[in-house]
Amino acid sequence: MGGAKVFVIGGGPSLEQFDLSLLEKEDTICVNQAVFDVPNPTYLITCDYTFLHKVGRQRVANSPAKKIFVAQFIGDTLQDIDSQIVDTQHNMVYDLSPFDQIIRAKTRSGLGLTFSDFRSGGNSGYCGLQLAVLPGYREIRLLGFDLGLKGRRTHYHDAYRSSPEKFQKKLDAYLKEFIIGIEQLGKEMPEVEIYSSSPFSRLNDYIPMKEGV
Repeated sequence: MGGAKVFVIGGGPSLEQFDLSLLEKEDTICVNQAVFDVPNPTYLITCDYTFLHKVGRQRVANSPAKKIFVAQFIGDTLQDIDSQIVDTQHNMVYDLSPFDQIIRAKTRSGLGLTFSDFRSGGNSGYCGLQLAVLPGYREIRLLGFDLGLKGRRTHYHDAYRSSPEKFQKKLDAYLKEFIIGIEQLGKEMPEVEIYSSSPFSRLNDYIPMKEGV
């Protein structure tokens, strides 16, 4: 797949104000829970194995999207053992059978220009941005990438709960990775336009804001 424009759908509370049905005929990269709320999703991407437990393995398997899991081989927690991905910290073999594609990310920061050099940014939302670069899209629209809270709301949905204080600390770290990736994209691929479509995103200080579809 790949074309002129793709929407990457995160989980920020600004999506409460967006009509996701408008995306039915658009190419979409859905991060985690968004895949169940966007009509006719193109991709699902996550680097969070606990996502399967939060929403149900079969529910993920039933999604019509192309389902992509990003395994973060950054540090020593994950290892490839006998062609299986093993979480050595929790002594657990990942069952990734619901996914169509497994990406092994060995670098956190920046943007890779091939799947073998895929960068994770340490979070699923960043994986969505990284994925958008690879099929040749020329306009990337980030929806629900607020990187901040709305009051004490962490997400547009209530599918899983997070401590607002702890989640904000994570978002602060994620923002640093997004800034690095956006700056690299501007230098190495100036032909690719990237926009925020979240009215109160912290990314609006770094990329233009573009509302609507």
